[in-house]
Amino acid sequence: MLASFEHRNKDIVFMVNNGAGACLDRVQEALKWIFDKGLESHDRISLITFAKNARIIFSLVDKEKNFTQLRNQIDRLKPDAAGQNQTSNIYKGLVEAVKEFKENLMPESTSSN
Repeated sequence: MLASFEHRNKDIVFMVNNGAGACLDRVQEALKWIFDKGLESHDRISLITFAKNARIIFSLVDKEKNFTQLRNQIDRLKPDAAGQNQTSNIYKGLVEAVKEFKENLMPESTSSN
């Protein structure tokens, strides 16, 4: 039974509210911790920010193949000046997240097991 719980590659989309300076330092530290300790080398990750609008920082990519570039993108997250005094639009972020999954399905995800 435990064999059925063995690691399978995961697709994970992180959504970050970068409007109104929403504790971005803490978010970056949490993302780095998850990135370093919570993911396996072949897990695929994507990062989407949202405030007034949603922006894909990087599409679903293998963590291991793009380690340095992905860490640099996390370090470069900044508050969205255009969204500072507005309500964050999580809906646009969710729409982009769903697109990421639909457009970048892993081959094993499409099988009917």
